[in-house]
Amino acid sequence: MTRCGKCIKMLILLSKNGKMTSIELAKELDTNVRNIREYRKELEAAGFQFQSVTGINGGIELENCKVEIISN
Repeated sequence: MTRCGKCIKMLILLSKNGKMTSIELAKELDTNVRNIREYRKELEAAGFQFQSVTGINGGIELENCKVEIISN
């Protein structure tokens, strides 16, 4: 999957699942945590907003955004 594809899939995963850790995202996208941080930076530059929650139940979540795939 291309870098762009992984960014889009990251948006879909966060929209569908809510909060996810960088490790969970990396596993789902078959990449590493460092790349997850880079994808997040790219998506933030495109206007998407994220919130990071620390602690045992922490993770990354989208703010005020729902991504939905509609198929015909």
